[in-house]
Amino acid sequence: MDFNTIDTDIKVHHYGYSNMAWKPLGTRKSYFFRNFLIYEAMQRKFFDDISITHPNLLTYREQMFFTHHDDKEGNKEFGEFLLKRCKNDKQFISYVVDSGIISAKKIMRFGKWLYSKDLSKYNNKQLAKFLRGVSETYMNLFPYFSTTVFVDRIEKEVLTFLENNIENSIEENKEKNRGGNREDNGEKNSISANALDRNNAKNKENDAKKKQKIQSVFMKLITSDKFSIIMLEQIEFLEMAAKTEEMIKAHHERFFWLPTTDESPAWTVDYFMEKAGLKERDYKKKSDAIRETQQKNQKEKNEIIKRLNPPTHIRQCIRMLEEFTWLRLYSRNIFNFALAHSEPLFEEISKRASICSNVIKNDVIKNDVINSEVTGNDVITIEDIKFCTPYELRDFLVYGKELDKALIEQRKEAVLFIYKNGNFSSYTGKEAKRVYNLEVEKNTVTVKKSHKQSKTKSLLEIKGVVVSSGNQPKNIEKDGKIEESGKIEESGKIEESGKIKECRKIKGTVRIVLTTEDGKKLKEGDILVARNTNPNLIDALVKAKAIITDEGGITCHAAIVSRELGKPCIVGTKIATKVLKDGDVVELDIGKGSVNRLSNGI
Repeated sequence: MDFNTIDTDIKVHHYGYSNMAWKPLGTRKSYFFRNFLIYEAMQRKFFDDISITHPNLLTYREQMFFTHHDDKEGNKEFGEFLLKRCKNDKQFISYVVDSGIISAKKIMRFGKWLYSKDLSKYNNKQLAKFLRGVSETYMNLFPYFSTTVFVDRIEKEVLTFLENNIENSIEENKEKNRGGNREDNGEKNSISANALDRNNAKNKENDAKKKQKIQSVFMKLITSDKFSIIMLEQIEFLEMAAKTEEMIKAHHERFFWLPTTDESPAWTVDYFMEKAGLKERDYKKKSDAIRETQQKNQKEKNEIIKRLNPPTHIRQCIRMLEEFTWLRLYSRNIFNFALAHSEPLFEEISKRASICSNVIKNDVIKNDVINSEVTGNDVITIEDIKFCTPYELRDFLVYGKELDKALIEQRKEAVLFIYKNGNFSSYTGKEAKRVYNLEVEKNTVTVKKSHKQSKTKSLLEIKGVVVSSGNQPKNIEKDGKIEESGKIEESGKIEESGKIKECRKIKGTVRIVLTTEDGKKLKEGDILVARNTNPNLIDALVKAKAIITDEGGITCHAAIVSRELGKPCIVGTKIATKVLKDGDVVELDIGKGSVNRLSNGI
């Protein structure tokens, strides 16, 4: 893409942003190697690909968890850059998405090739080339993925348009309330205190309905017509299971009679299904339902756009959100692909590093290196390798420079990455802690707490943002009792008719998921509660009845995946993992965006 042809008002090389304000972003489990590549990509790749310096970022690690801080002011400026690009450059969205897909395909081609090789047959210099391939392909995708993250300003542009243009009866209802609550005493109209209270309550309810409707329309508008990798896996598995189901039915017809006697019945299809490990039926119907839902979503989206007829720049903003939301999830899955397919390479390097360490310490003859024994203290594990930089691993493989085990242990204790004004710095051990405390104390934004918890009374209700109402049965609330009734047709729809109110309430048992291992403990029907979600938790997300997170917004990972899987989801609660615990029974009110604890876990 030739950025020299773009309006000079957009073409800006930011060596630094005007203000600095660190804001805690989130905590994730990750390795040093992966985060190092991210920061390298910011410095080496980002400006060349996107034509602007990446916003400032800080990452601090203790005990395997990396805590990220982004630059609040820098993000705003970058958001304005994206908005200008969206309005004035029709090719920009396609450029980012197409370039991201090309980079992802390179990762997949190289990863598949690497994974198919017996790496023990290659010499160290060849392994160094493979490592460079892993690093470069990973970093090449990062600029396009990272650009998709900074869409808050684009979201605001679309939401503002919807607020001003969506048809609703809110204002009419307010007028009716104002007129209908007046009482004529023969001299003048007056409004009783009770009538005012009812009026205010009704207006608040109408405002909540309007907000909910806007969010519902917004989420339909940003739904992509492309399936994510997650949904492709679901469809492929269901279609494979459907073929197996047909084979089992044919097998049943041939052999169902085999055990039949006067006292023993024939085999059923379910017997063979269970024998094959298939617990459910009608897999084809389920895969068809996924495709039909996708088609229905696109039809609804087209109808909304036709009805609202947004101006060109709003259409561009909607397209950017749709395409970037898809690319964001796609890229995250591809990054996992890269790491999974490079695991044998890390394993082979760790074996050779362990042997090298043993050789140096015990003066083993170099010709006998492969046959030398490695003691426990000399072992360089795969985890150790993931706490090295690509350059350190290259120097070991090409020049025989021993890996610094002491430095690796310091990095495991603490490490700090800072990308500020176009420059990348890193610190290790005690120095990392010292610089982190100075940097954060000096520049961190004070985050206003929206929830207060009593010291003597545990919090019973948690508020968040509803990003998916799920494809769950709707409930009918009648005289204070909840009755299940069919399938819900519209997200969070609330209608009143006398004492009957259609609502969305999901009850379940909490499972706190902070690590991948925690996710493996989640049972079918549990409610997953996490700081945030990531592709590692896909099995748990599929099993979960509903999802609650501390962090995130309308286009976060949890929001995207929950909508694809049809799971109710509330994000941005700030405190769910701190207030709730395993075994708590909670009720999600999708209409209100709240989580109520009904009983405490053991």
